[in-house]
Amino acid sequence: MPTLYQSFFFAYLHLIKFYILYSTIFVFYFYTSEYLSSALHLAVHGGSIPIVQTLLEQGTDPNIAGAKGQTPLHLAAQCNRTDLTGLLLEVGAQKTALHVAAVAGKVDAVTSLLSHKAKAGTRDMDGSTPLHYAAAGGHAGVVSALLHSLKSKGTEDRNAWRKTPLHAAAEKGHDHVVVLLLEAGAKINSTDQNKDTPLHCAARGGHQEVVKRLVNWGQAGQKGRRNQVNLQATNNVGRTALQMYSQFCTHIMTIFHSKKRDFGTIILSPVLSLSFGPLLLSRLKYLKYM
Repeated sequence: MPTLYQSFFFAYLHLIKFYILYSTIFVFYFYTSEYLSSALHLAVHGGSIPIVQTLLEQGTDPNIAGAKGQTPLHLAAQCNRTDLTGLLLEVGAQKTALHVAAVAGKVDAVTSLLSHKAKAGTRDMDGSTPLHYAAAGGHAGVVSALLHSLKSKGTEDRNAWRKTPLHAAAEKGHDHVVVLLLEAGAKINSTDQNKDTPLHCAARGGHQEVVKRLVNWGQAGQKGRRNQVNLQATNNVGRTALQMYSQFCTHIMTIFHSKKRDFGTIILSPVLSLSFGPLLLSRLKYLKYM
């Protein structure tokens, strides 16, 4: 039999919960933004575990969508609130928040989601995986966590444009992520729907360090030495990566002719003719780029 004091205490506790719940709802109706479309969104954004717990106990749907389709779990992942992501997952929140955490580069949130059995290879409406987003964002820590969860698989997953995570990292110029993916076994000559390789993507963006990394990958003494770039690969308009340079980034063509040797001249366009150095000449001697 509870004492009078205990009865009073529990009644007071329920009163506090009631106050928190309805105060939150009141604030929600007057102060919501385009993302905070429910009381649960507001509580997650504020980082209040007691309020989140109370709302969930009252039957609030943990998968309720906000004004732009963002769920409370997405919001928790974006804010890197691992305590709240765990709480929401325990009550049945869907696990698509892994994409959001990957985009935001939140390593702790990604690790928490993966520990709650979120599928690292889940695809969104464009067919992109969290690894695509982490690679495109240059989030090396997230890429490492996802590769560990995937046991280095998933590097050849393709989105709606048939791009791999390596394409995504190369076209954004993230050299450190390119290395992680190549070491995990990513195919250096994979082509997307335009038949562009990662080297094409890096060339188009003018990402000098990524180009150097891809061109030198597979040289003697390097890990993955059999995974060498194909400098003769042409895309669907017949252009090689070197021609992409001549079109978009002539000023960084010095990568390919750092020290001149008498290996002849390679024609890149009707108006551009360059001699190439030791970095590539041993492999470009017989190529023609018209």
